[in-house]
Amino acid sequence: MGGSGPITDVYEIHIKDGNLMPKESVLCSKHMHNLCECFSYIYSIGGNHPATKDSEKYSIANNKWYSLPDLNTERHAAATFIFNSRYLFAFCGMCTNAHINTLERLLLSNPTKWEFIIAKTLDACNTV
Repeated sequence: MGGSGPITDVYEIHIKDGNLMPKESVLCSKHMHNLCECFSYIYSIGGNHPATKDSEKYSIANNKWYSLPDLNTERHAAATFIFNSRYLFAFCGMCTNAHINTLERLLLSNPTKWEFIIAKTLDACNTV
């Protein structure tokens, strides 16, 4: 997944020969979203055009996308990571044209709701 502008197309690239294999399209058009991988799932979080709270996961084995709960905050150009194979975190980024400095997490074993960890917006120079 990638490119400039909103996309729905997904491809697998074969490194040895450079060939692209089409995969199932994402559920929601994406631009400036974030991706993480854990246990044969690829997680796609947020995005822009329009700004979205969308999150979804892709099963590599089944070539299928699944909806996940919406983020609490629309965000794109954020950072995401998976901690201890247990939580998916999304933090900072942009909401439309404003910087946001919040942190949310999703419990991967029971992904029912994104939880705010830091819900206070901070100046870029402040620390928690």
